[in-house]
Amino acid sequence: MASQKKRKLAPPPESCSSSSGSEAKSSDLSNSDSDEAERSSDSENGSDINVDLEFFDPQEADFQGLKSLLHLLLDGKEYGSSELVDTIIKQARVGSVIRTGEDGDPLGLITVLNTRRYAELQCMRQILGFLIQNAPTSEDGAKLQQVWEADGTGLMLTERLANTPPQLAPPLIQSVFEEIHWALEDEPTQAGAEGLLQVQRLPGAKKVVFARPEDEYFHKHAEWSFTFPVANRAIEKDELRQLRMVMCLKPAKLRAARRELDEVVGNPVADLAAA
Repeated sequence: MASQKKRKLAPPPESCSSSSGSEAKSSDLSNSDSDEAERSSDSENGSDINVDLEFFDPQEADFQGLKSLLHLLLDGKEYGSSELVDTIIKQARVGSVIRTGEDGDPLGLITVLNTRRYAELQCMRQILGFLIQNAPTSEDGAKLQQVWEADGTGLMLTERLANTPPQLAPPLIQSVFEEIHWALEDEPTQAGAEGLLQVQRLPGAKKVVFARPEDEYFHKHAEWSFTFPVANRAIEKDELRQLRMVMCLKPAKLRAARRELDEVVGNPVADLAAA
């Protein structure tokens, strides 16, 4: 079983509508005891419930929930999602699952996979092939493949339900980079040491709009990026097509992006570390 690393964090101010969470690890976003009654009761119209969200190591019990979070990673195209989830669970020392408690279902995920270490996995080949196939130009595809095949490149996979509060982002991002640092002390995987690749979905809009706060700052500091249309859903009249964005971040720029994210959104973990 994965090691259990848990620490208290300040709560996000927003409530999260009730759905389940997941298992045992890094961060517990808890409100004070005086808020217990408010957390346990929803409004008269049944809209929102205040809940505690925690970060846990990926576990076998998360398998189906993680498959559900990742099933649209290739925009509806069939791929080895079971193999990908198995890999995430086996690499539990790097990565977090968001839950509301020990027995809940995953509400979100973050992990980083070394693209060289896992290059022979069918799921990783399928992800790379899908991204190269959809790259707007052959130059974009070649650039992606070069970074993917380099030593020390990490593929960051991060998915969260839309109703999870944005204040989760800074401690979630911090937790995965702390775990990479700890893992490097025991095993030189170097995932993310040379750079990160991230794939994200953007809502349809006349200009680029980011659904998660970290994506905006990652894009601002990215070495390069490209977008392509999401092709798995019909477009209604006057609706703009959603996009996928692929971006590459180098370590120095990644640190700058994380600092800006902490400053704007707030990071209770960083605040506690500085205290």
